[in-house]
Amino acid sequence: MEVAEINVSNLNDVSVGRNKIETVLNKAVSISPDASWYLILDNQGKAIAQYIQVKAGDLTKYSALPTSRTTQAIQYQPVSLPQAIHLSDLPMVANALKTNLPLAGTELLSASVMQRLGLEQQASIGLRQQTIVSIPESQQPFPEGIFDIDTGKVGLATMAVVPIQMNTQVVGVAVVGTLINQNFEIVDRLRQKTGVETATIFALDWRVSTNIPYMDHKTRAIGTRVAREVADAVLNRQTRFIGESNIVGQTYRTAYSPIYNHRKAIDPGTKPIGIAYVGQSQQLIQKNLMSFALTSYGVGGTILFLAGFVVSPVARSFSQALYRLAFLLKK
Repeated sequence: MEVAEINVSNLNDVSVGRNKIETVLNKAVSISPDASWYLILDNQGKAIAQYIQVKAGDLTKYSALPTSRTTQAIQYQPVSLPQAIHLSDLPMVANALKTNLPLAGTELLSASVMQRLGLEQQASIGLRQQTIVSIPESQQPFPEGIFDIDTGKVGLATMAVVPIQMNTQVVGVAVVGTLINQNFEIVDRLRQKTGVETATIFALDWRVSTNIPYMDHKTRAIGTRVAREVADAVLNRQTRFIGESNIVGQTYRTAYSPIYNHRKAIDPGTKPIGIAYVGQSQQLIQKNLMSFALTSYGVGGTILFLAGFVVSPVARSFSQALYRLAFLLKK
């Protein structure tokens, strides 16, 4: 826009330069085709050009668990919306217009914003039933409403906002963003590259992307919420949580780390807007250890003696891997 000298806040410039604007937008989509939205906004936060796409497929059904550890690229279909979407209430957009600085980070977006972008169906996962019978209170989710997820309709997104200048004046911004809700490429790629069994991204205490199995053992456990001991540590006290915790009725060895929005760099008091998690089910660990012991040493009294030598190195190796992953997530 700057090279073409198009003032995106001038209606005449926008009208005359419409073809150039569309060319720029199409070029952006071709260079980076995996974002959910590409917007050019004027200095009032109103869209003068846009390309928005939503995850393809039936979004009313919970996604099935992957059949392998390979990562499948997400498929999109375009969203047709009227022009002039208003996004002046997005803090990242408002701050970029005010400060004339490019901003990037993770943002928690309201259900209203998701609706304006035409992405409400992908964002709206809802709240899914969880078993709490015979589970200690600390490992149950907090009561609904403690964290504002609008009954499971908010969106968590990665975004970048870059000011557009004309004669040293900010005349608008370019915005690109990817909705993480029901976007499983990130967690599946993490599992594929690191070997960790499960990974999850939370909007506050609510799972929006995961490869953890739900209670039906067929679908991903999106829409469920984290144990209150984890939410209290990560979201309230802003610390990592590493240790055993209950996830949808099963015990996992876990590492959780807070996710912040763009304001954390300028305001240390900014609270987390989400959680990143990696972990492995205790059941699988025990199964693997038992299989190893039975195969290697046979059944007998020596298993009890040898288990101490087998379990300790495995436990240390696993906990060290979680620490490294948690450290990377925290960075």
